[in-house]
Amino acid sequence: MKNILKAVFVVLIVTSILLASALLTPLIFRILPFFKFERIFRRLVTIFVVGLAIFVVSREKWSWKRYGFDFSVSWLSLFLYGLIGGAITLGIMTLAETVWGPYFVRDNISIGRTIEWFFKGLVSGISIGFLEEFFFRGFVYKQLESRVKVVAALILTNIFYAAVHFWDSRGIFVQNPPTFHDGIHLLKVHLSPFLNTPMETLPQFMGLFIFGLVLNFAFLRTRTLFLSIGIHAGVVFLIKFQKAIVLKETEGHHWLWRHLSLYDAPVEWVIVSGLLLILVFFLVPKKLIKDSK
Repeated sequence: MKNILKAVFVVLIVTSILLASALLTPLIFRILPFFKFERIFRRLVTIFVVGLAIFVVSREKWSWKRYGFDFSVSWLSLFLYGLIGGAITLGIMTLAETVWGPYFVRDNISIGRTIEWFFKGLVSGISIGFLEEFFFRGFVYKQLESRVKVVAALILTNIFYAAVHFWDSRGIFVQNPPTFHDGIHLLKVHLSPFLNTPMETLPQFMGLFIFGLVLNFAFLRTRTLFLSIGIHAGVVFLIKFQKAIVLKETEGHHWLWRHLSLYDAPVEWVIVSGLLLILVFFLVPKKLIKDSK
């Protein structure tokens, strides 16, 4: 009975966050019309969820160290190994897909744009890496790990991690000025990838699930979040920065690399996960691993 009540409470909390975000999105859009309506919604959900996680962590008896933030270790070295390793891994993948796949080098590479996207990609990568690793590995995984077996916690955490990346709001019509109804409609639209294009969504889902497992292995290997934050940041940085130098064909599917992303083909899963696992288990100095435990 107690577990049922907890489950009901969690459902109510999630529902409240979504409804609050749907309610506030049109109000904030009127104040900040230069931001996309759907992006405001996603940022509000992120703020509420991460804020809730921080609140729960602060109230529990567990220390921040238990959630992966142990600054007594060589945290900066772990982060930099992850950042550089993650960027190099995606760089190798991008190079391979440029030579043998659907990528091609831009005709007009701008130095100014390259510098701008470098720093935008770096800031975005570090921000996303920190927020997502704290929430998914530091909070969700640790909560599950204390309640179920490790394998179950790994699977559930990374199913959740992969699923939230497919909230799709492209193509939504928002009236001017937007209303609460538009916010509710946004909730429905976000589920469309799973309902309308499952065969395209599933390969990308698997790629993100496998990437999430690698990030979890980095966390389990070091018992801190710094290596996984670095890897996540490096991968996101390269995904965003590479657009200043290379582009992808707009139509058609490559027989080996597919087309939609850098994580929707089995060969991409093997290469990226293989290189990152080599980084986690063999390239990070054993002294850093030992000091972090």
